[in-house]
Amino acid sequence: MLKNWDQLRFFYYVAKSSSLSKATDILGITQPALSRQISNLEEALNTKLFIRHSRGIDLTEKGEYLFKAVTEMNSKLMFATSHISEDDDLNLGSLTITATPDFGTMYLMHKIKLFNDLYPKLKIKMIFTSEEIDLSLGEA
Repeated sequence: MLKNWDQLRFFYYVAKSSSLSKATDILGITQPALSRQISNLEEALNTKLFIRHSRGIDLTEKGEYLFKAVTEMNSKLMFATSHISEDDDLNLGSLTITATPDFGTMYLMHKIKLFNDLYPKLKIKMIFTSEEIDLSLGEA
């Protein structure tokens, strides 16, 4: 069983770059340390993940399988962290909505409840008016 998530990150960059030296530049660790981590991962999984040769490294069949899984995991993690950050940004501050009275009462009032449920910390100010408002003068 895998006990070190960093090993998957190291594996990902080695596989993606097809080079230990390129991966060390990206990761900021020494080549012996990276080689040791890859060896430890292969030992933990009881399989070879790379075929080493003079012009670089290639993935074994099991290495390809793991790379696909780690790539998907990385994508999902990036999406999740991005989504969390976006939610935090939208939950801060205030939003002013200006609309005509008819549109505001007939349509927006129903929709704003759903929006407010999604972003409860966001302060929402609604202005319903038929008058023209000059946004550059801060009238809304």
